[in-house]
Amino acid sequence: MAARLEGIEGDPFTQICIANVTIGMAAKAKKVPWTYTDVEGITSGVSPRPCDLLPDQGQKKITACDFPAEPLSINRVVLKTCTYRVNHM
Repeated sequence: MAARLEGIEGDPFTQICIANVTIGMAAKAKKVPWTYTDVEGITSGVSPRPCDLLPDQGQKKITACDFPAEPLSINRVVLKTCTYRVNHM
């Protein structure tokens, strides 16, 4: 199995973007490499091809994964650094 994505029934996971991914499958792999429900989004340059819930935008639009439009809260986190000095005698 290449991937298994499960959203929440009635409140699907949205804005999923998978781009430039090639997954090698074992010779005895299941016939359905992708399993997902309650998800929405796009793909670009993905092999094996996912199902229609994540439609392919094509190789030329590989940069189409441009959401979220607004910065995420984690992008505004500023890490503080501190030092601790030990004197050895």
